[in-house]
Amino acid sequence: MLIIFSGCVQSSAADIFDQYVWKKRVLLVFAPDSQGVLLDQQVAVLQANTAGFKDRDLVTWVLIDQERVTIDGEVKPHLPTNRFYEYFGVDSKDFTVILLGKDGGEKLRLTNQILSSDKLFSVIDAMPMRQQEMRQQEMKTK
Repeated sequence: MLIIFSGCVQSSAADIFDQYVWKKRVLLVFAPDSQGVLLDQQVAVLQANTAGFKDRDLVTWVLIDQERVTIDGEVKPHLPTNRFYEYFGVDSKDFTVILLGKDGGEKLRLTNQILSSDKLFSVIDAMPMRQQEMRQQEMKTK
């Protein structure tokens, strides 16, 4: 479903995530503002683990309320934050991290706390699809 507003094309939040289904896992980081301590700490965790993210087919979205959306560090000015906050039921005052699996389903949600790479990777690595991916990678290296 496409809706045209003032000359730019916008689609619903659900439609935007359709491009990732069965291809990528999505980590959504919602922050009330760009100056938050939790956001800084979470971004540091993400930046320290890029190899693990790549290995797990993980794309990272950072959504700063009423400011901007970035996808893997690239600013997406055409994506307003409000529809994502609404779609995922995130309060604009909360720092929230949500993991979506390759099936598009929500697998993990934390509010007002940092998601460690150990916790993130253990949740992903326990998923049946990830187990299959690891077996396939193992067979390729033999």
